[in-house]
Amino acid sequence: MRDELIQQGIRLLLKVFYDEEHKSDELAITSLELFFEIGLFDDIGQVARLIEEEHAFALLEKMKLIDYELVEQIELRLRGITQYPLD
Repeated sequence: MRDELIQQGIRLLLKVFYDEEHKSDELAITSLELFFEIGLFDDIGQVARLIEEEHAFALLEKMKLIDYELVEQIELRLRGITQYPLD
């Protein structure tokens, strides 16, 4: 279930940040802030795996605006340089 929520969150962010038809900077930033507030991206290994599956690497720079340190850990996991396993 949590896996699906994270995946849907990533897909939504891709749409509101980058899809010309659905692009909305205000909605994108608000959604991103909310996802961090509720802890949706706290599982570094799981988030890294889903970002890789969705090819959502462009989101990492946007995510750094909210929580730079957490996103650095996600990037390290994507490079295979950390203790967080891909679930």
